[in-house]
Amino acid sequence: MFQAGDFIVYGSTGVCLVEKVGPVDIPGVSKDKLFYTLSPCYESKSKIFTPVDNQKVVMRPVLSREQALQLIDGIKEIRLLGISDEKKREEEYKASFRKCDCRELVRIIKTIYQRGEKRKAEGKDHLSG
Repeated sequence: MFQAGDFIVYGSTGVCLVEKVGPVDIPGVSKDKLFYTLSPCYESKSKIFTPVDNQKVVMRPVLSREQALQLIDGIKEIRLLGISDEKKREEEYKASFRKCDCRELVRIIKTIYQRGEKRKAEGKDHLSG
């Protein structure tokens, strides 16, 4: 469980500050249920109230400096997505993105970059299709 003061990644919202952990004063919500009160770092005026046991949205700690450096050092070993079917590749991109896993995001970036380089080498517009 995260604590007040922690920075976390909350799904596709991005980095949020955990302001509070505890019950919320919302009509119809049990006072026994614990919620995170989150403040998105890039939307200072908004608040997110999410159950501590939320299984629908990925919540994870922000990478530490050491973890980020390890990820950078391991980029060469992260393999590309080997899917040639356009529709399946798009589905895999979406599935990988929803995981909020940094290694998966690097896989997507590497795959898109490599695909663009290949298309440029073939004389095709690397921004289309």
